[in-house]
Amino acid sequence: MERLHEKNWKEVEKYLEKKDLILLPIGSTEQHGTHLPLMTDTANALMLAEELSKEREIMTAPPIWYGWSPQHLAFPGSITTRPETLSNLLKPGFPHHLVPAGEVFIMVLIMLYPPALRLKLPVRVK
Repeated sequence: MERLHEKNWKEVEKYLEKKDLILLPIGSTEQHGTHLPLMTDTANALMLAEELSKEREIMTAPPIWYGWSPQHLAFPGSITTRPETLSNLLKPGFPHHLVPAGEVFIMVLIMLYPPALRLKLPVRVK
């Protein structure tokens, strides 16, 4: 598995000669009751990104740990960001990117992305 943060810029340049796609896992840091850690959504996104990276030989960026989670702010440890800030973070320096999302509200935000920024892919959710 290739991880962006473990590469130097020359290695990334070489990768871009073969592929123009990066996986950008996004989760959140928010409560999930007393039985799960705050990192649950990000852990899910990371697991999905790692599997896709191995299977398709796609480089993975470090995860974005903060999502749009205002509904969880009453719980200690939960962190949120504004939708506009999150949208700006979803613009890595690669021609194309896939966003394995570990949380429903993040997927909604991605759907609200301006269409010109969205990579149209046939996706089926089960």
